[in-house]
Amino acid sequence: MGIVRWFTALIQGKKKYRPEGEYEPLGILRHRTKVVLIARHRSDDHHTLRFLGSDDGLTFVPSKKRITISLPGKKLENVRECENFSVSETSTGFFMTYVRRSGDARERVTAVSDNLTDWHAENPDTTTALPGTVVPGYLYHNHHVLFFGERDMHIAFLYAKGVWHTSGHALARGRSNRFDTSFKPLGAVQTEHGFFVIYDASRQTSPSESLLQVGAVLFDTNDPSRVIWRSDEPLWSTSVETGGAKPVGVLITGERIFLYWNTQTSGLIAVAVPNVFINITGAVREPVKVERHDNNPILSPREDHAWEAMGTLNPAALRLDGKTHFMYRAVGYNGSSSFGYASASDGIHIDERGERPAYAARAWFEGAGKNPTGFSENNPSGGGWGGCEDPKIVRIGDRVYLTYVAMPGSWPTHTAISSISVDDFLNKRWDKWSEPALMSPPEVDSKSACLLPETINGQYVVFHRSWPDIIVEYLPDLNFESDKRWINPTPSIADWRFKNGKCVIHHGTYPHFVFEETDYPDDHGYAIQFSERWKELVKHQKRITVRHNHWDSHKISLAASPVKTKDGWLAIYGAVDKKDISRYKVGAMLLDLEHPENVLHRTNTPIMIPAEWYEHDWKPNIIYPSGVVIVDKTLFIYYGGGDKYVCVATAPLNRFLHELKREGKITTEMRRVVVG
Repeated sequence: MGIVRWFTALIQGKKKYRPEGEYEPLGILRHRTKVVLIARHRSDDHHTLRFLGSDDGLTFVPSKKRITISLPGKKLENVRECENFSVSETSTGFFMTYVRRSGDARERVTAVSDNLTDWHAENPDTTTALPGTVVPGYLYHNHHVLFFGERDMHIAFLYAKGVWHTSGHALARGRSNRFDTSFKPLGAVQTEHGFFVIYDASRQTSPSESLLQVGAVLFDTNDPSRVIWRSDEPLWSTSVETGGAKPVGVLITGERIFLYWNTQTSGLIAVAVPNVFINITGAVREPVKVERHDNNPILSPREDHAWEAMGTLNPAALRLDGKTHFMYRAVGYNGSSSFGYASASDGIHIDERGERPAYAARAWFEGAGKNPTGFSENNPSGGGWGGCEDPKIVRIGDRVYLTYVAMPGSWPTHTAISSISVDDFLNKRWDKWSEPALMSPPEVDSKSACLLPETINGQYVVFHRSWPDIIVEYLPDLNFESDKRWINPTPSIADWRFKNGKCVIHHGTYPHFVFEETDYPDDHGYAIQFSERWKELVKHQKRITVRHNHWDSHKISLAASPVKTKDGWLAIYGAVDKKDISRYKVGAMLLDLEHPENVLHRTNTPIMIPAEWYEHDWKPNIIYPSGVVIVDKTLFIYYGGGDKYVCVATAPLNRFLHELKREGKITTEMRRVVVG
């Protein structure tokens, strides 16, 4: 049941909400230097509310005063029947609205106070009796402004005591093809560009888990019914074990926006999102940008070289001795893949290109010794049959490490590693590559492994994809010659399939496998991530995850080893959206220098999507990032286009980092709030 439907059932009396703790939070506001929580206490009578104060928005101390709301006729409001409190401070005192429910009937009540303790209710209104928020400290032609709704957002203006006027026209509607199929206003904040109404678009994804997510709409201050901008993706999103979450409100404290939910399992939680999110304005903000080079593609297949006649793609890149060195995947007439070599002094125009493969299959897990079946568009692996695919190269110390996908000609694919001295690499002594070794368990599908170019506290850092996320592992060495050493030591997904109307998930680390059935047959990605077994298995893994309902919701993998900058490790990554799994896109992240599993910044929109002819020429909609270098303060991103060509895009590094940091910190602080 989605959070809005769950909330609707709640206020209609179909579900009894029992918050954890002695206080039930009802609303939040900022008063002078304090954060004030409106709450009910279990021991109070039906007419009493409490205000609890906080200096930091995380620890609330109850006031000795009791709050009551006087109704016309000197009766007191039964606060047990009230919810969705929104409070605003005005020049003459305080202004509050809330929703009163009685059976299936609902009505919005407006109340005023000059001391935050004694409130006086005005006439109830039934036309706006839905969850809503008043814009704090804002009057439009001397009228308070209310945004309200559950599946659509409406606006209303207070023209008389307790009477709201609304046109009935929806300013923003739930979008079936976006993250916000239904939503409710959570709070409003003012900025120099207008005021944002932040809305809650959370939904319950399983009986014990909720997907918390928020979006925003920017309205014109001079015409609050005019939408300037609306978020296409969630401003923030995460899955939490809640057993039900009820939004409480939003407020700004210094450089952070606090989002509050009351949960059945953890009580009141606060999510601190950097205040930079409220500066997102479609009219003034430009996305993170890169420019494709006019010389694209910079490498193409050569028909007179049988080993690279069908495809030259997915290049790894390494800057050494004033040159950019490429190891690219080459697909031959026979469907077998190997790695070719090329170099370019300026990173664009090829100075040298090898006549023979620089690296080819030598081991059973690469398909060596098997008879190739030939190149075919029906082969899922870029038309290839097997061999060595998608190289990543990095220098660590005096060696160049090569990690790649080893394709034996059938599922599963493997992750493998080899290395060569820097001197041998520069002099192209390709017979000096070390014997390849499996990094991944033989019966577990694994791809996209790359290494950090530095050790951290003496540990090597490996990034690799365990569908759908990126796993980050710390290893004491890179010796994979023994079958006792694998990446991904905790179980990962190896397979899934449908059986008897259920999704069957195959977890495993060789040689131990576990099969589990789960009740989410419509979406195997959600099935895997919300299965109890899966959550237990990955509890201690360091992961950079897909983002539900974003452009990178289906699967992600790092393009290459992250490059070090003053702001963090810059990581370019490829991603696929659940809405269109045939279309590849490119994004960027900044990772913490000391803890690279922590994402500091992440692009909210792709920096590249397939657009040019060479990204559609053989296999449409393929843009696969695979190499990243920095030359003279310019960022070079190398990628495979259409599973056929080597291409490049560039951006001034400082501008790119500035735009990426402007996207806001993705890591957030979610804490349980102490109440009472």
